Amino acid sequence: MSARASANEFDQEVEKILVKDGKVYGVRTARGDEIHCDYVISGPYPNKVYSQMIEPLSEVPEGAIKMINNRKLSVVPVSVIMVIEGTPEENGITDYSTFSGTTTEPYNYITTICLNYANPTLPKGYTQLSITALVPSKPFHDVKEEEYHDLKRRLANEMIEECIKITKVDFRPRITEIEITTPITVSHYVGAWKGNIYGYLHSMEDHAVARLQMKEKDHFIEGLEFAGAHGMSGDGMGPQITNGRAAAKGVKEDMEKKGRL
Repeated sequence: MSARASANEFDQEVEKILVKDGKVYGVRTARGDEIHCDYVISGPYPNKVYSQMIEPLSEVPEGAIKMINNRKLSVVPVSVIMVIEGTPEENGITDYSTFSGTTTEPYNYITTICLNYANPTLPKGYTQLSITALVPSKPFHDVKEEEYHDLKRRLANEMIEECIKITKVDFRPRITEIEITTPITVSHYVGAWKGNIYGYLHSMEDHAVARLQMKEKDHFIEGLEFAGAHGMSGDGMGPQITNGRAAAKGVKEDMEKKGRL
């Protein structure tokens, strides 16, 4: 922002990014406040920004729509989060983090996290375990409401069975609490585009080097930068920090060019 934001402007959901003559000039929040600024760093995916958030939509260049249509979403997480009666050792779990799978097929290749090994203050006599599979997002796009809970249960059973092959202990009768999350869960609570938290798929046509080469051409609206897993460097904690730094650098360089910094 070009001016300091007052305290009541923080922690507000932005519904619209206001653009005129190809330049950002502010945002409108969900409660109706209009905050004027020269720069916006967006967490939401370009898919959502260019299709729903730019006001007016006539300010969205054709190239931006072509870009989001050409990019493929990366994998999405399906997780089973459990509290299991008994210690980790009693349930056959001996490590904090384990990657396992005989193939990379969906729901076969899984990662497990046992929080007990990271936090010894957790309640004694119980195992806190999560199982996660990273899968394509497309199969979830057309899930019907009446099918959703059966789908979650089926996926959870498959993933638990894969985990039991590794632990050699059938802990299912000891499960005291269980939550199953899908890309639909992520989309609902986090607002990530189609439940995707891993950005765009890296491929021979669309990778970090190619994105760097296209950086200027893919910058469609002056003052609008993007930071998150969908940024140039891709997903993961390290790349997301790099993406955030690149967004801040873009704003800084533009301000310097205009003699405002």
